[in-house]
Amino acid sequence: FINLNNGCEYDDLTFTPQQIKKRYLYILKKIQVIDTGTIVALKLKDKLNYFIAILACMRANITYVHLVIQWPSENIKKIKKKKNIKITTVIVKKRI
Repeated sequence: FINLNNGCEYDDLTFTPQQIKKRYLYILKKIQVIDTGTIVALKLKDKLNYFIAILACMRANITYVHLVIQWPSENIKKIKKKKNIKITTVIVKKRI
């Protein structure tokens, strides 16, 4: 997908294939340093970065958990404590 993408339009902005690839490589680099036994918590406002982060997790063979921005912090804490799973949050800049 990343090598064959045609770019996209999102949030009234147009992204070139090179910009999409740059975002993907940035996120993939952050995710690849995580142990494959760790579950990554994805909590991103930007839907494009969120989609690209899912692709990067799949490429790196990392399991991810979807966390909704609007969820109360108590709900997020419950998810993180579930079965003593180690969850790492990956921070992604809004605009890469």
